[in-house]
Amino acid sequence: MSQRIEPRDRDEAEIAGYRDVLATIHEDYEHIEVKPGVILQLHRDLYRHTAFSYGGRWKDSDNAIVEFDAAGASHLCFRPLSAIETPDAVEGLCATYRDAVSM
Repeated sequence: MSQRIEPRDRDEAEIAGYRDVLATIHEDYEHIEVKPGVILQLHRDLYRHTAFSYGGRWKDSDNAIVEFDAAGASHLCFRPLSAIETPDAVEGLCATYRDAVSM
């Protein structure tokens, strides 16, 4: 983890992203503001070592978390907020957090 080598596969790429983001948080936590732009920056850094192009951007399509049972039937586990609702929801969460810690 502490060595800066090129990841060999997807698992290592994801671990490298976590390493980078955790290092940022540990080094600068006192100066990191909880706001959407910072969350997107950390998200970008999380995916920096992967081939995924969506790091640092809000999702652009709706999705659902689906599981498949042994027979292959699908079951909806969770439906996250829609893509259009996500930025405002994150802004609201950040504002609520800032308000709570400033009391």
